[in-house]
Amino acid sequence: MAHPGVVSDRRSRSAPGPRAQRCRTNAAPLVLVRELEIFLPLQTGTARAPPTTAGGTGKIMAEQQLCSTLEGAQATPPGAISSCPKMKNRCNVAPELYVHSVMGPKTKIILLLSFCLNVVLAAAWLVNRASAPVAAKSESAEENSVVAAQAKKTPDKRSVETITVRHEKALDWTSVESADYLEYIANLRAVGCPVETVRDIIIADVNKLYASKVAALYPAPKDFKFWRVEDRAARNEDRERENKRRELDREKRALINELLGIDYDEELSRLSGRPTEDDLRYGFLSTEKQEQTKALREKYRELERALFTDGSLTPENRAKFMALRTERDTELATLLGPADYEQYQLRNSSTARNLRENLTGFQPSEEEFKQIFQVRKAFDDQFALNRDGGDAVAAQERKVAQQKLEEQLKAVLGVDRFNDYQLSQDGRFRETWDFAQRYNLPRETADTVYQVRVATEQEKQRIQNDPGL
Repeated sequence: MAHPGVVSDRRSRSAPGPRAQRCRTNAAPLVLVRELEIFLPLQTGTARAPPTTAGGTGKIMAEQQLCSTLEGAQATPPGAISSCPKMKNRCNVAPELYVHSVMGPKTKIILLLSFCLNVVLAAAWLVNRASAPVAAKSESAEENSVVAAQAKKTPDKRSVETITVRHEKALDWTSVESADYLEYIANLRAVGCPVETVRDIIIADVNKLYASKVAALYPAPKDFKFWRVEDRAARNEDRERENKRRELDREKRALINELLGIDYDEELSRLSGRPTEDDLRYGFLSTEKQEQTKALREKYRELERALFTDGSLTPENRAKFMALRTERDTELATLLGPADYEQYQLRNSSTARNLRENLTGFQPSEEEFKQIFQVRKAFDDQFALNRDGGDAVAAQERKVAQQKLEEQLKAVLGVDRFNDYQLSQDGRFRETWDFAQRYNLPRETADTVYQVRVATEQEKQRIQNDPGL
């Protein structure tokens, strides 16, 4: 039986009956099902008019379907109160729900197309997800990007966080290495090499370059002439080769400093963990004074080497050598100042080095070393290079100066320590003391052995000089 006011087909638009009109006018917001669309009432007002049919009759879903659908509803929308008497007797559900459904041919086609489209999209998603790991492991030169988004629901809005994972192409070393050192360094830094790694790579490369240049100075080992004697020509050849090697070494150090801004010796010391000779010589000076002192010493060292002929000094060149030493020390004293110059002399002068070698049996304190140094330095400056050479006058002058030196040392050290000093200057005692230290023997044992040795030698000399034996 058709119900007035309820129309299920859009082909007829006949006016609804009075009772249906009253239901629409007085009804609260309804939930309408129209062509599979569920309209939830969001605001109060007049109910939406249902579509009409050509016959003017409404078609309502079967009561069982209607009841099962409506009974499954969780709650009746607030304020949805209907006064429609037709709905009160349909089923055991809230009369506030009004349902209308139409399933036309167009709707079926749309649903079928929608279903097919969703199947295609789902298949494409599955294929893309399965191929993602393969693309991530690809060795292609192109860069792959995977974007993962995670949506976070909030009561009012959605937020999306995007994560990008980049797969960079493999490093090609030929694109980094260059014949130009400056470009090579720039490329190493561009690919993220740490500063120390850049230093290690460049220093190793420069060493390799100059090693080949040094090797070219020497004859091949297989060409060694074992029958060649060490005459003047051979010595001059060796000296010339050594000069070229030193020049290459200076060139290498200058290049490393220019490229990396570091001192080669200091870098070697850092890598080995062992202080260099220069660290011990100049460590008490500021960095600026260290560089100035090294440059000054190198300048005078080259001038001094030029004076040696066949490994020795002629009398004329010896005088020039002494003049250069005096000039060098004057410049150093001006550069360093009194306090630093004294420290420099105590660490670097030939007098200080000789004292450290020859006072092993004396074991001086810091103050005693300074006292001996001051007296001995004046003597060495005058006679270190001036051997008498058979000159009776020069020999006498040296002997007088030696006696004066000993008197001064006895005055500053005292009698007992001066005797210990004289003992330490005897090569026989130094040998005995070295032997005692090697086997952890006390000093008294070294003194006893030394006295026995001296007495034995004296007796031997007496016997040899006795004509009656």
